[in-house]
Amino acid sequence: MRPLLIGVDVGTTETKAGLFDIAGNLLRLSARGYPILGGEEPGRAEQDPLVWWQAVRETLREVSQGVPADSLAALCVQGQGPSPVLVDQNGVPLRNVILWMDARAASMREELSARLGRPVSPFTHIPQAMCLLQQDDLRAAGARWILTSWDFVALRLCGQAATSVMAEFHPFPPALREVAGLPASLLAPQIEAGQPLGRLTAPAAEETGLPVGLPVVTGVHDGMATFMGAGLVRAGLAADVDGASGGLALCWDRPVEEQDIFCEAWVTPGQYIVGGAMAALGLSVDWYREQIALPGSSIEDILTGAMTVPPGADGLLFLPYLAGERAPIWDQQARGVFFGLTLRHTRNHLARAVFESVAFAIRHLAERLARAGAQVCELRVCGGQARSMVWNQLKADVTGLPVAVLQVTEAALLGAAILAAVGAGLFPDVRMGMENMVRVKERLEPHTAEHRRYSELYEVYKRLYPDLRESFHQLARVVT
Repeated sequence: MRPLLIGVDVGTTETKAGLFDIAGNLLRLSARGYPILGGEEPGRAEQDPLVWWQAVRETLREVSQGVPADSLAALCVQGQGPSPVLVDQNGVPLRNVILWMDARAASMREELSARLGRPVSPFTHIPQAMCLLQQDDLRAAGARWILTSWDFVALRLCGQAATSVMAEFHPFPPALREVAGLPASLLAPQIEAGQPLGRLTAPAAEETGLPVGLPVVTGVHDGMATFMGAGLVRAGLAADVDGASGGLALCWDRPVEEQDIFCEAWVTPGQYIVGGAMAALGLSVDWYREQIALPGSSIEDILTGAMTVPPGADGLLFLPYLAGERAPIWDQQARGVFFGLTLRHTRNHLARAVFESVAFAIRHLAERLARAGAQVCELRVCGGQARSMVWNQLKADVTGLPVAVLQVTEAALLGAAILAAVGAGLFPDVRMGMENMVRVKERLEPHTAEHRRYSELYEVYKRLYPDLRESFHQLARVVT
């Protein structure tokens, strides 16, 4: 019997669990959604981590139903962030999580960046962690650990607290921790991702339907998991990181030292991941569906309607800065904009502009990488967006890059399964796991005429933020 693996993705708007075989085939998939908690305070974005746990329990029970216990080799959790969880000595959350998109952490991030002398990595959890401690001193006094979303779920599964790290990626980097004054005593022991953490406890087994003693393997940020699930094993391969925020990650053969670009050593010596995370690419599409589209419309329905209008949406552009923006402009005060609206524009035009904005944002960051000397040669699309070949072709046409569609588009889940396989001893390292479990199904080349048209529109798109920057900041002062 071939060993089976389980990957869990604790996302911003839903949790997913997937059952995989050792060849990387996705055999089962389960998902549970949950809301983002806003409020009267501007920019507030929180979640109850126990809601994550409920979603994990339910999805694990679904994907494992009827699966022979002796066929399961290991389980690994990866998740959203930076969204740190403050827990007591029993692993019970002390308050809601301040999510990675919460604007209240922006001032802390800016302060730490100034003190550090360079922009703080979008992957670090320290700005949100400091906000947690400052906003609720009484509960913070009873805190034992500050954990990542994935380490929190792993703690619930196996009873072991850990701070998972990978290569040079560290959710609580020591240098920044010292600058921030975050107590080292609040951090759980450091363990490399892809290592056995513990075994499923009897209470967790009863709640999830999984066998007692199933190995639980340390995980990573969902972005890093996506890089693995996209098979970024050689220089020039890049991942279009689907999800609520979105992003672009490129495997490169030397470091890129630019303030507004993320760069960390990758799993193979001499390789680096460079790129950046955006703020609301996936959320912009969700926002359109919930606020503008006809009631009951699915993303597929909206995309079908959007494709009835020509490329460029008859001169309508959209800035997808609904939660500010991270890479490449790094401005929490940036805002979403429909530009070029006329009486002839319809709901379908608005939809097309939103879809195209995702591709324009990817091109914007890819162009920034190219100026820094790191060239994208192939864009590998991931997540739910990648299931639409129309959208995949649109990205090829906008960016001018060949787009590779993966056999398993749930790249973050596959990344967790790869780590589970390494932790179970089925592969010697992550690179070998990627080479054996990631496959490309199809490659799409850009259409010349459409790319030429989009390039003209892109120049307008690129000018919008610089032209509006002062207005964004003035508006923020008025609203505040």
